Amino acid sequence: MKTKLIRSIALVLAMIMCMAVGAFAATNLQEIKAYLNYDLAIRYDGELQTMYDANGKQVVPISYNGTTYLPIRAVGNMMGIDVLWDGENYQVLLGKTGQAIDFIENFTPYSNTFTYEHRKYSDGKTYQLGDKTYSHFIAMNNSNYYGEGYYDLAGKYESLTFDIYSTEDQTVNIYGDNGQLLAAINVIGNDLPKTYTINIKGVQQLAIKQSLKRMLMIFDAYVE
Repeated sequence: MKTKLIRSIALVLAMIMCMAVGAFAATNLQEIKAYLNYDLAIRYDGELQTMYDANGKQVVPISYNGTTYLPIRAVGNMMGIDVLWDGENYQVLLGKTGQAIDFIENFTPYSNTFTYEHRKYSDGKTYQLGDKTYSHFIAMNNSNYYGEGYYDLAGKYESLTFDIYSTEDQTVNIYGDNGQLLAAINVIGNDLPKTYTINIKGVQQLAIKQSLKRMLMIFDAYVE
């Protein structure tokens, strides 16, 4: 088992980065001609695999100069290895980092209502609250429908910490697997954002739902 794990990690380290668009901002790049190889099947422990990027879009292997390259995030998810992008230091992070991970930047809801907005830095949208401008956030802001968002955490994290703000009194419910209620947070309308930490140890599927059809914002969300 140990030998298999070492080989697996070595394989992942050799694979091409398939990270955020910001990864292409570096100057140390060389243009190449490669091919998307739709004929190549990937099996892990004998099971045929379909690979997806962080946004849930299917991705395929790349062939270049006789070598096959696989998207590292997709393979990491397949093998249960955390794969994160550290844009500040321009690094791919594999495995446990022992640090808080930006939830909004590194996760995208696999399902959500249209009133639920998950906005990353790259979206270019901002929200002004008092004298502070937020450039990545979760917003539920339609008066006719409830906002709901669902995330695949793969059971890798123990806590979720975030700041929350609402224009009116309402409750925000955090659910885990099989609809288990992890927390019911009573938010006071127009209070300054308050910080909450939720126990999500072992949670595979996380759901965030609001109880009132009014503006609600989540800022500075991190998982550990």
